[in-house]
Amino acid sequence: MADFVWPDWLPTAPELPPPPVDPHRIEGLANRFIAASQDALHTGPDALVGKSGADAIEAAPAVAEQLSGLRDATPMANHIVGADRTQNTTTPCKSFGTRTTTILRK
Repeated sequence: MADFVWPDWLPTAPELPPPPVDPHRIEGLANRFIAASQDALHTGPDALVGKSGADAIEAAPAVAEQLSGLRDATPMANHIVGADRTQNTTTPCKSFGTRTTTILRK
């Protein structure tokens, strides 16, 4: 079978608009992300808030990795509040290597 090469000068079909946003799906994603974050930090068996001293220092990298994995697994987790109202900054941190802080703007 012959390979067909589409010439650069030949126009292509216009891009289709994105599908409409389902606000209920977005709300569900946001609620699951928040619940899982609260579980990791406050109510889970390895919750960071219930620990102190050396236990907290030893548990911090695992909880940070868990939260990072949760953020990466949740579509649009970085945009739950809205790109127009947040600002992420990354700073060096002795405990975790780097720290990302989200600042909410009014």
